[in-house]
Amino acid sequence: MLVYWNTPLSVEDHAAKACAAALAMKQALGPLNRSLSDLGLPKLEVRIGLNTGDVLSGTFGSDKKMKFGCMGDPVNLASRLEALCKVYGVGIVCSSMTQQQLQDGFICRKLDVVQVKGRREPVLIYEVMGCLNEEMPSGGEPDSDIGSDHSKPHVKRTNSKTSDMAVIKTPSTAAFEAIENSRQSLHNCPGFEHLVAQKQQKMAHRKSSSSKSSTPVPMTKALGFQVEDLEGLREQARLFELALEAYQAAEFREAIRLAEALLLQYPADTATARLLKLAVRADEATATKGSSAHWTGISVMTDK
Repeated sequence: MLVYWNTPLSVEDHAAKACAAALAMKQALGPLNRSLSDLGLPKLEVRIGLNTGDVLSGTFGSDKKMKFGCMGDPVNLASRLEALCKVYGVGIVCSSMTQQQLQDGFICRKLDVVQVKGRREPVLIYEVMGCLNEEMPSGGEPDSDIGSDHSKPHVKRTNSKTSDMAVIKTPSTAAFEAIENSRQSLHNCPGFEHLVAQKQQKMAHRKSSSSKSSTPVPMTKALGFQVEDLEGLREQARLFELALEAYQAAEFREAIRLAEALLLQYPADTATARLLKLAVRADEATATKGSSAHWTGISVMTDK
C-alpha cells in the first residue's frame, strides 16, 4: 500500500504525520491481532518504509484507466526501506530525509548507513520507535496556496514546515475504533457468523484439552518493543547508536562490547544481534588483513 502526503495540496508537518500514522498502524496491530486470535485467525504483520523527497505527481493514464498518484526515486527508496524492516527486525524504517523533518517528540534510532539495491548513494536510515507526545499531528486541512488544476503531473517537494501540532485521538483510541468498524464490516459479510461459530468451537475444544491459562500480551510486547515506556526506548536507541558509531569508526572491539551489553538487556533485538555479528566478522577480517584502511561502515544490500 502506497500512502503519500503533501500532494496534490500542501500539507504542513507531513513527515511527522506520516510517522504518526505509521506508529498508529503498529499500535493497532496489538488489539487487532488479539481479536484475530480470538477468532482463530492468523495474526498480521506490517512493515513500513518512510521517505521524503521530490516526486512527480498528477493524474496518470488514459480515459480508459487513470489514477492520481506519484512516482520517482523517493517512492522507490521508500519501498526499499520497507524491505529493510525484515533485515533489521523492526516495524518502521525511515530515511534521514524524513527524520530531519520530525519534531523532538519522536524517538528514532539510527540503524545503519545502507546502499540499497539499485542506488549508488548510501542513505542513513532510522527506526521510528515511538512518540513522547500522545498528541500526535493530525491530518489537518491542506493549505490552499496550490491551485485546483491537478490534471497535469507536477514536481512537488515533500519538505515539511514548522507549525503548531493539532490534537487528535490517541493512536490506541483510533485503533480500537478501527477494529470495531472492521468487526461491523465482517458481520455484514455472507457466511461470517458460520465461520465464527466454527472457529469458536475449535478454540473451545483446544481450551478444554489444555490446562495452560492464557496470559494477556502487554501492548509493548505486541508492538515488538522490549521496554514498557518511551523513555526506555530513548535509552535503548542511545545505547545502540553508541555501538553503531564504534562499528562505523572501525572500533570493532568496542562495538562488540557495547552490542553484547545491549543484548543482555534486550535479547530479542534483531538489529543489535545483527550489529554484533557484523562487528565480530569485521574484527576477524581486520585481524587477518592487519588493516582497516579501506573500511567504510556502509551496508550494501544485494536484494530488494
